[in-house]
Amino acid sequence: MAASDETIRQLRSDYDAVSYDSRPYRQTHPDRLAAEAALYGFVAPSVENCRVLEIGCASGGNLIPMAEQLPQSRFVGIDLSSQQVAAGADVIRELGLTNVELRFQDLMEFPEDAGTFDYIIAHGFYAWVPPAVQQRLLEVCRTHLSPRGLAYISYNTYPGSKTVEVARGMMMFHARRATDHMEKAARGREILRFMTENTPNTRTYREVLRTLQMGISKCADRLLLHDQMSAVLDPQYFWQFIEQATGHGLAYVSDVEEFQSAWLMVAPSVREMILKMSPDVIHREQYIDFLLNRTFRCSVLCRAEAAVQAESPAWQRLKPLHVAGMFSETPAGTNAQGLAVMEFASGQYKVHISNPRATAVLRHIRSAWPAAIPFVELQSWTAKEWASMGGAQNAPEDLGMLLELYTRMGLLELWPRSTRSIAVAVGGLPRATRYARFQAVRDNSATSLRHESITLDIAFRQLIPLLDGTRDVKALTEELMRRKEHELGGNWPAKSPEHLQQMVEGTLKLMAKSSLLVGDDSN
Repeated sequence: MAASDETIRQLRSDYDAVSYDSRPYRQTHPDRLAAEAALYGFVAPSVENCRVLEIGCASGGNLIPMAEQLPQSRFVGIDLSSQQVAAGADVIRELGLTNVELRFQDLMEFPEDAGTFDYIIAHGFYAWVPPAVQQRLLEVCRTHLSPRGLAYISYNTYPGSKTVEVARGMMMFHARRATDHMEKAARGREILRFMTENTPNTRTYREVLRTLQMGISKCADRLLLHDQMSAVLDPQYFWQFIEQATGHGLAYVSDVEEFQSAWLMVAPSVREMILKMSPDVIHREQYIDFLLNRTFRCSVLCRAEAAVQAESPAWQRLKPLHVAGMFSETPAGTNAQGLAVMEFASGQYKVHISNPRATAVLRHIRSAWPAAIPFVELQSWTAKEWASMGGAQNAPEDLGMLLELYTRMGLLELWPRSTRSIAVAVGGLPRATRYARFQAVRDNSATSLRHESITLDIAFRQLIPLLDGTRDVKALTEELMRRKEHELGGNWPAKSPEHLQQMVEGTLKLMAKSSLLVGDDSN
C-alpha cells in the first residue's frame, strides 16, 4: 500500500472514530462568496438557482441549512467518513429535503461525469490531506467549476503556522504510543501544559508556548485531534498555494475574511510601502501575511479565463448588492475641529467616525436590521439626506467608498440578493426554519438565516421547536403554560399568563434580531 493510501486509511478511521464539528461557516455560503467577488467586478452565478459541491462535508452541518434556505438550488456533499455521511443523511430525511445529497466518497475517485458546479467549497480540508489529494482538489475545481463559478478553499498558512507546528511536534511525540483517541488528546494537552509551566523564562519562547497552550485549552477534544493532531497537517505560504492553483488553470479572486480585512489591520503608511515593494496583488497579500504572522486563509478562486480586473468605481460594483449591518454606537468625544466623534462597534472591531454624513448612513443601515437595503435604494436615500446636510456632489462615489471601507472593517455585510426571507419583525405566526427547530431539540445552538451558529439559552431552546408557523403569540403562551409545570421548570418565571405572554413577545423579538425567524415570502 502506498504511503498516501495508508494516510487516507488513517484519516478515514480517525474521522469515523471521532466526528468533526459539523456546523455552518458563514464565509462559505454562496451569498458571501458572490458578494465578495462582486467587489472585484466578478459576476458570479445566481445564488438562488445554483449547484453547490462541498468537499469534506462531514455530517452536513454547513450544507444542509444552505439547502433549506435555497430550495431552487442543488447541493452535493462528499466525505471520507461513512458514519458522518450516514448521520447527515438521516437529518436530510427527517427534514424532508430533496435538493441535497451527501455521499461517502474519496475525492481521488470523484467522477468525471459529475457535471459542473457554480460554487465549490472545501473548508478545513486542503492542509489536512496528502499532497496528491491537494492536487486532486485543485484539478476537480478546474474541471467541475462552471464558467463563472467560484471555488472556496481554506488552508493553514505560514508564517503563523510555524509556531503551531512547535506545539504539534511536542504533542505528536508525547502521544505517539497512545492506545485510543481520547488518550491521544489527553497526552497532547499534558505535554503542552508541562512545557508551558516548566520552560525556563527565555522570554519569546515561553510566551509563544503560553499563547499556544491557552488556545488549545479552549479546544474541544475533537477539534484538537482533527486540527492540531491530525495525521496530516501541511501549511503553505500563500504564494505557494496560489502558484499551485495557477498551475491548474485557476485564478485568485480574493480572500473572504471572517472578520476585519487583513489589509486594513496595518497602518496606511505601511500599506503604501507594500505597494511600492510590488503592485502585484499576490505579492502584496504575501507581505501582509508576513506582517500579521497569519495562520489561516479562506481564498476564493475562479477559472483563469474568467478572471477580471476591477476598474469600475466601487459604487458601480455595489449596484447589484444589498447592504446590512448591526453595531453599537457610543459617543467618543470630539475631534480637533470640534465635531462629535461616535464609536461604532461590531464584535471586537471599532471605528471612530466624526463625518456626520457617514454617521447618518450607518444609522440608516442599522435601522433596517435584520434586513439588507438594496444599494440603489440606499443611494437614493443618501443623495437626499446628504443634500439636506449641505452638499452631495459626489454622493455615489463617496457612498461606494464608505460602504466598501466599512465592509472591510467588519461593520457591514453585503448580500447578492434580497433578504426578504429573514423576518424583520415577529409577525402574526412566527416561524423558525425546520433545521433550526430540529437543532433546538437536540443541541444548544441553531443556524440562523445568516448562516451563523447562534448559541441558544434555555428559553430559546424551548420556544423554537414550537415555531412552525401555526401558532400566534397567544397560542404559544398557552402551550408554554400547559407545559410549564411538568416540562419547563422555572425557565419561564412568569407570575401570570399575561406576564408569560410579555416574556414570549420579548424572546421572539430577540430571535428576530438574531435572524432566526423566517420572512413571510420564504418557502
